Amino acid sequence: MTPATQRLAGLLAPLDTLRSGLLRALGPRVAPWLRDRAARVALVSSLSVVVALVGASREPLLVATCGPLILGVPHLLADVRYLVAQPALHRRRELQLCIAPALIAVACSPSAAHALALVAFTALLARCSPAKKLPLSALALAVSAVCRLDPQLADVCFAHAHNFGALALWWWFARGTRGQVAPALVLFAVGTACLLFLPAAQLPLSSHALSPSHFRIDASRLLSESSRTDDSTWALRGIMFFAFAQSVHYALWLRVIPEEARAQRAPRPFRASLYALTTDVGLPLTVLFVGLTIYVAARGLLAPELTRDDYLRFAYVHGPLELCAGVVLALEGRRPWQPH
Repeated sequence: MTPATQRLAGLLAPLDTLRSGLLRALGPRVAPWLRDRAARVALVSSLSVVVALVGASREPLLVATCGPLILGVPHLLADVRYLVAQPALHRRRELQLCIAPALIAVACSPSAAHALALVAFTALLARCSPAKKLPLSALALAVSAVCRLDPQLADVCFAHAHNFGALALWWWFARGTRGQVAPALVLFAVGTACLLFLPAAQLPLSSHALSPSHFRIDASRLLSESSRTDDSTWALRGIMFFAFAQSVHYALWLRVIPEEARAQRAPRPFRASLYALTTDVGLPLTVLFVGLTIYVAARGLLAPELTRDDYLRFAYVHGPLELCAGVVLALEGRRPWQPH
């Protein structure tokens, strides 16, 4: 551990002291959960889905706005860590020369059509037989062409589909059996069915949730971003479902996938987690993302809607990045994260 990392880790010492005291106080009650990773992953992921469902069904605008402001930047770091750094995709020359410039181009001209065209191109660079990668590349290119018929609808669909990315990666690359994934997937399916098909009168929406002055959020704008319909009920269902899936997406990247990626069964202390993070992505990038997290959250207190818009423009490229990295790793039959 470098001196700079040691100084930064020293700031986390009080949290580790609190954690140790809490674990000693709970004792045998939590010991089984600490030893059994699969049970802990199943519990944490299931609770995350339930909490996301309650929040999205009660305060969809608040959840859809505050999620990116608080958890957005950390989840971008998780993308880089688990999909790029740990599988060492950033060290492959063909990806450096071809995909990095293409990602920048997509960031400059964001659209679902461009993102899927990039996926089609990336599939061709996977180190596998043509019989595996050509059909997937052709399919992505065909979907990209369809997206050009109605770009706005395609962007809405892409935003919803992106939220399923972590679920798909977790299911595909789950450690051992997929038994720990099933409870959360079932709960997610049940939550989706409730939000999309429960009678409108039974939706547990807070009375002030869609008020124009509530948290200084433009309800009509967020509703239009998550659906393309003039039916107010379905527009509401769209934003509720988007907020729900987005919250689950963040929870998976920030809590569940780190559990899957860790070599030892028990959770790490905070300082050990920081050391593992800096080993994966480096101290400068860690400090940069910590600073960005604080900046986005602080600015969000003053101008939540504007800050959310700025964050989404900045972070758009991570959606194509998740798709491209996932496609390469799936085609090559590799795990995205390398436990250590």
